[in-house]
Amino acid sequence: MPPDINDPQRKIRHLLILEDLDGFRLVPLEESSYFLGRDVTNSIVVRSQGISRQHALFLRVTNADPNSYGFMLIDGNLQGEASTNGTSVNGEKCASTKLNHGDRIVFGRQMKAKYLVLGALTDLEFGDFCKNFDFEEAVTRDINPRETFVHEGDDPPSFGATSLVRLASFPEILPSPMFEVNLKGELTYINPAAHNAFPSLQMLGVDHPTVHGLISLTQSSKQKILSREVTVDQQVYEQSIHFISENGLIRCCLSDITERKKVEAELFKRDRLLQSVAEATTHLLANASYEEAIDAALARFGTTAGVDRICISENHVHAETHRLATSIRYEWTGPQIASIRHFEHRQNQLYSNPHLQRWYTTLAGGAAISGGHPRLLDR
Repeated sequence: MPPDINDPQRKIRHLLILEDLDGFRLVPLEESSYFLGRDVTNSIVVRSQGISRQHALFLRVTNADPNSYGFMLIDGNLQGEASTNGTSVNGEKCASTKLNHGDRIVFGRQMKAKYLVLGALTDLEFGDFCKNFDFEEAVTRDINPRETFVHEGDDPPSFGATSLVRLASFPEILPSPMFEVNLKGELTYINPAAHNAFPSLQMLGVDHPTVHGLISLTQSSKQKILSREVTVDQQVYEQSIHFISENGLIRCCLSDITERKKVEAELFKRDRLLQSVAEATTHLLANASYEEAIDAALARFGTTAGVDRICISENHVHAETHRLATSIRYEWTGPQIASIRHFEHRQNQLYSNPHLQRWYTTLAGGAAISGGHPRLLDR
């Protein structure tokens, strides 16, 4: 029974077989980019004088389906400087090219490599494949693809001029989610960060929060660069939108601003509370009726804080036991919240009762109490 290629545990694997003076190496290509060169900061360090300090770059490039990707090989460094001795693929010198299964690569004069694409394998199967890999056969002979190799028709996607333009900003290695959609609502590109952040993006399409209303927004605006806030699964993102009218594409980049929005909300709430303190003070000073002033102040506090109830209790000596007790003196309640101020069990409560003794000890020590007792309203 053939393996299920839709099994999430199975992934297409990309390999690079390297051959230099030290022998063979097998490099699984799993990250977004790999730099190859003599410098120790490279992902793939090669000890050969015929290789530049930063000789070439392997860059992963995806299509709309992030599970279908390939690798571009770019000669030279990020500053656009070509390598000293060049890079060739299948005998032809190149500055950049899409790699295909079985391609033979020569870096400089001595460093050889072969690029392989394997079919969907689990981590265990992939580990066994690497462990039992015959390096010499794979490098020195033309490969006759085994059953695990991707066959004709399953090659990585081809990349033309549009993809090369994308490489200028390296969206594949950006940590921020980025995607493109055309005016028909079809996703034309999703970078790995967007695929990880929004796994349902491709399936939902125009119904996904990051795409919903995007086309009408860009078409109704005279601006080509816009921004908006979107919420996805309780996370808030700032979405930067660039409408490329020349080819009818909408490019979006998103930044997670959830924490910033929380801080802004807390600061806004604090400012409102400070304002309510000032207004409450004005009520207390300007209102001749102390009772009305307290009620107005509590209403302002409660509305600003967004709570259901505020009570002010008065400590006094119990008339019968002559022990310390407490009674609700003032109360404010939100809409449709029943009052408890006049309940008998809310008046003349002795602090010697277990549920109040802890409160009294805490308050007497100058500490605050936050939260509530689950059975407090039932007492």
